[in-house]
Amino acid sequence: DLNVFGVMEDQSTKTLTVEHILSVKHGGIDNINNLSLACQPCNLKLGTLSITQKIVLRDKLKQQST
Repeated sequence: DLNVFGVMEDQSTKTLTVEHILSVKHGGIDNINNLSLACQPCNLKLGTLSITQKIVLRDKLKQQST
């Protein structure tokens, strides 16, 4: 089971990238506990947002996709 952070309608057609859950800008490190998978478009949208902003954006995108 993949730990995916972000919203992916069809995982098989998306390029997966490594996403820092807590971005490096906000003190996040390259540790497996701080890394997740996100499709490239989601990763670009998440950028260097704070963890709170990322969760709000993720939930908003999930609502829009349903």
